[in-house]
Amino acid sequence: MFQHESVEKLRRELARNGQLRELCGFNEQVPSPWAYTRFLKALMKQEKLIDEMFDKMVKQLSEMLPDFGKNLAMDSKAISSFAKHKNKKGERDGRRDTDADYGRKEYRGVYENGKAWEKIVKWFGYKLHLIVDATYELPIIF
Repeated sequence: MFQHESVEKLRRELARNGQLRELCGFNEQVPSPWAYTRFLKALMKQEKLIDEMFDKMVKQLSEMLPDFGKNLAMDSKAISSFAKHKNKKGERDGRRDTDADYGRKEYRGVYENGKAWEKIVKWFGYKLHLIVDATYELPIIF
């Protein structure tokens, strides 16, 4: 919703925004950084269940909306990871993003005057490929 790039930016927003805290079910205190680490670690152990829930919701939408899935759009998005790939010793320590990788996207074109241009975007993280229903703007598969 706010597109925060890190847990710390989200925590700052929660500390500032009482309505968001209430909406998320937090009374007055913002959860600690390690609470997010534990939560995300536990969440990743449920990846199969989360995928099944997503598939079930897509199926329910296709039953509720007769033209769901008729007009599709596909795109991809770079998702940066702000964690380091490895610690100084090259070991996993639970704080590093060992699943992320380096990505690169090249854009090329020609200006109106005929001069060629090129733009290269690099990141460390992930690339999300998404197919959505273009009418309802809802995801179908990722």
